[in-house]
Amino acid sequence: MCQLCLLVWTTRPTSRALARRLRKLGHDVVAVAERDDLRGLSDADIFAAAIAEERAVVTENARDFLVLARAAAAEDVRHYGVVVTSPTRHPRRLDARERLVESLARLLEEHPTAGAFRDVVIWLSPLTVPANVSSR
Repeated sequence: MCQLCLLVWTTRPTSRALARRLRKLGHDVVAVAERDDLRGLSDADIFAAAIAEERAVVTENARDFLVLARAAAAEDVRHYGVVVTSPTRHPRRLDARERLVESLARLLEEHPTAGAFRDVVIWLSPLTVPANVSSR
């Protein structure tokens, strides 16, 4: 079991850069785009991989991952969290990308233990540590 780990799942090409930047800050983060075994999988398979690896999922795809988190709760399956970002709150422009890095890094630093986001959905706010929005 690792400390708090993230699996960055976004279709944007910035996911690799985001994961690299967070790793440089000392966080255990991987991007789906970095791993051959994860690229091309369905959202459900990505969510299952995150559960198997005890990682929270970072995604802009709230619609699908909220459904998966609710289904997991209904089936009494524990997950390691879903962190929802938004291109509106965290623009992906090169000059604004650092805001997302800073928000995720702060979230990780303020909640450093494995299981910190267990069965929780978090809506990431810029430069603030978000309140838990939903949990079991």
